[in-house]
Amino acid sequence: MYSVALFNNLNNYSSISEEQFSLIAEVLSRRLIKKKRALIEEGDICRNLFFVEKGALRSYSTGNDGTEHVMQLAIENQVSLPRSPARSQLSLLRRVKFCFCLILKLTIYARAYPSSKLISASCISAHM
Repeated sequence: MYSVALFNNLNNYSSISEEQFSLIAEVLSRRLIKKKRALIEEGDICRNLFFVEKGALRSYSTGNDGTEHVMQLAIENQVSLPRSPARSQLSLLRRVKFCFCLILKLTIYARAYPSSKLISASCISAHM
């Protein structure tokens, strides 16, 4: 079973029932990965939405002079939805336990349950 934190986080965007949440949970995958690993490299096509259960993710770009510019931090109980194609790199700041889901699967869910408004068309199109 997925965390109460994930259920609460999704309810911040749209009121969903436990039944709807169980349908979403069916398309989620869970991973535990050691720190300093890149999940997405600059230029990659990102097809996933990430929910950080433990740890922290950072999205950053590197300037011509080698300076890193942090674009986004996702800490515990936050969602990260990188742009696609990636304009930055997504890496782990420390050991991270996270859930992820193909955006396409969430799109299918959104079409099946249009009243939930969990995933908006504009949000999806910006990341496909």
